[in-house]
Amino acid sequence: MSAGQTVEVRCRSCHRLERRDGSRVEVVAEGGGRAPSEPAPRATWRVMRAASEGELLVVGSCPCGQPLVAPPGAGLPSLPLSLQLPEGELTLRDGDLALGGSPVSPDDAQRKVEAAFPPPPPDRLADAFAGSLMVLILVPTLFWVSVVGFVVIFLTGLGSAPFSEPP
Repeated sequence: MSAGQTVEVRCRSCHRLERRDGSRVEVVAEGGGRAPSEPAPRATWRVMRAASEGELLVVGSCPCGQPLVAPPGAGLPSLPLSLQLPEGELTLRDGDLALGGSPVSPDDAQRKVEAAFPPPPPDRLADAFAGSLMVLILVPTLFWVSVVGFVVIFLTGLGSAPFSEPP
């Protein structure tokens, strides 16, 4: 990092935001209180994969337990990142992935991470709650639309047209 250059460092999970200028660190958004939206090892793996493909740099650790990242070419040193799998430790160091000390391709590592940390099952209770809320919103809306239609029909005289002439 050149003198006077400010780099934004952020956590992709809890949205902590820091500005770094040399040895000075300014915390712009505290973060740290939000857990990842998926299991933590899977969130860590997504950062590891992006860093191994050169999309970002791992430059620190956030209070939420996830890595802090910076854009590539930020001039900050890249820190190693590891994830424990049943087959051994998956490590990212200088953009290279290794599993148990042996190099591994990102696709092989992806399969091993997905096998070790499957996605959580869908939350049926939350889906039922959201569905019931939609019904509670739609029923009054449909009722209101039908009442407005009824009033418009009779105010424009369409509803009284058959009764306008005596028999």
